[in-house]
Amino acid sequence: MHARRGFTIVELLLVIGIILIVAAFTLPGSALFLRRQQLNDTVYEFTNALERAHLQAMFDKNGSAFGVRVLSDSYVLFEGSSYAARNTDNDEIFPLSSSVSITGLSEIVFAELTGIPDATGTITISDSGNGGTDIIVNAHGILE
Repeated sequence: MHARRGFTIVELLLVIGIILIVAAFTLPGSALFLRRQQLNDTVYEFTNALERAHLQAMFDKNGSAFGVRVLSDSYVLFEGSSYAARNTDNDEIFPLSSSVSITGLSEIVFAELTGIPDATGTITISDSGNGGTDIIVNAHGILE
């Protein structure tokens, strides 16, 4: 008799079933991890944009103030005394994930040479279901 090579349909269904069961247990945790990572990345990048605006203003880059403006789907690091009066050629636009929101101060401008912000307060970056992180801008332009 000749031995058959290959898998039976029962063996294939059993392997597919095991894969589906493992996937059912790991996917929800993976989705939560990815959303939490998006939130952490946004906090890092937004904080970095604020610090860059502060430093560029203090070092009097292009003899101008610098700031950050929060929009509904992005935020912008800009050069100028306000978002409305900015030099649009130097805008750096950072998109926001649809699950992440930024509330609180919507625009902060750091004065040239001193780096003093025109507004102080709290900015909250949050993700529905994953909490949020508060960034406090003090009167000296330092982030806490």
